[in-house]
Amino acid sequence: CDFFEMRDPIPLTPENERLIEHYARVTYARRAFARDKFPWDRRGDIVIRYGLPDYVHQDRRLVEIGDTAHGRGQQPHWGEDWLYLHLQDPDDNDPVMLTFGNVMSSRRYDYPPIFPGNYNPDPQYGTRATHPYYISQRVIDETPEQHVPREMGLPFDFAYDPVAFRGEDGSTRLEIAYGVPGEYRVTDDAGMIDQALDMGVVLYGDSWTRVLADSSWSPLFRPSEEEIPGLAVAVQDVEVPPGDYLMAVQAHDRFNRWYGVQRDSVSIPDFTTPGLHMSGIRLATRVPPEVEDPDMEMRAGERLAPNPAKQYPQGAPVYFYLEVYDLALGNSDQSRYQIDIAVSNVEPSMKGRRLIWRLLSEVERILGYPADQQTVTMVFEQSGQETDAAWSSAISTDQLRAGIYKLSVAVTDLIRQETVMQTQVFEMVR
Repeated sequence: CDFFEMRDPIPLTPENERLIEHYARVTYARRAFARDKFPWDRRGDIVIRYGLPDYVHQDRRLVEIGDTAHGRGQQPHWGEDWLYLHLQDPDDNDPVMLTFGNVMSSRRYDYPPIFPGNYNPDPQYGTRATHPYYISQRVIDETPEQHVPREMGLPFDFAYDPVAFRGEDGSTRLEIAYGVPGEYRVTDDAGMIDQALDMGVVLYGDSWTRVLADSSWSPLFRPSEEEIPGLAVAVQDVEVPPGDYLMAVQAHDRFNRWYGVQRDSVSIPDFTTPGLHMSGIRLATRVPPEVEDPDMEMRAGERLAPNPAKQYPQGAPVYFYLEVYDLALGNSDQSRYQIDIAVSNVEPSMKGRRLIWRLLSEVERILGYPADQQTVTMVFEQSGQETDAAWSSAISTDQLRAGIYKLSVAVTDLIRQETVMQTQVFEMVR
């Protein structure tokens, strides 16, 4: 069903490991935690959400219950402390510890009762609520459920940036650039990294029907430590039918035993329809002169490597690359087209700040600052003898403040007076 398809931890496999894990957890809860409680006690609820804990401490003892008609009484007490290392309490980011106790001398386990001096019952007053019930509610609100495929390694966040280009036969090629942490890698004199990245993409249509599943691997390459520090890049290129999809991408770094899956929606254009077409905008960085050409196929242009993180230190140029298809040829068998480039602030906190930027190695004219000074547009004309064109440039960021910006590129065929436009977002960091 959709619920488990959205949570499949290894989308490329035909099985849904999350659904299999769910059935295994339910079976375990029924067998281990169903005594005196149907279908299971509180421990079963937690196991079904998060799996078995990393550590369990069991407490078995007799506790005093006060005076009775036959003297001071005792009753058996069973308790368990569960520690989850891969879950964090949103209040303090510590690993989650949950305590369960038997209820009325039964074998039914639940959170301990709340009484003065034991736990603070109200998270809005006094110190942080430390009762297991409130801890579990905070964790559930933040992470309703979780399954970490331990055999794949530790989960990690990676950057990725899918950009659609036209293939040689008119098909649509989706080039996905991956960025993974590269701080602990050993490179040779040429900057190449010996390890490779296993990559995969799955596209879902209506009702989460699989349309495409593709996997590949690519050598990891560190383009420029100064411009995108701590990032190693790999590229996957796959032919995709046009349409709107839900997409799952996965990355597996076998060397460091890191594994991650991310999901998003993606719209794949159809480049076979009549009229002017334009690829997406590939954000990139310049490969340093001392580094040999990357040993991976990509369309970012000569000596350019993708920057899937879309982050640039202040002062580092923002390189970008795009392709234009099906330009009209005039009487002299030449195409004429105009390129409009605009950079605008995205963050509301930057409202009122004047935006200053320029292109490198291009002759352009500034159209002027708008009234709010939040967008600057540059325009210039190009010509050629082909119906297709590849174009790249770079934005000087010497005077751009830290923040998030939107890059808009519009291409107008001056012969047919037809315009297409694409946008991309990048971030300047300190």
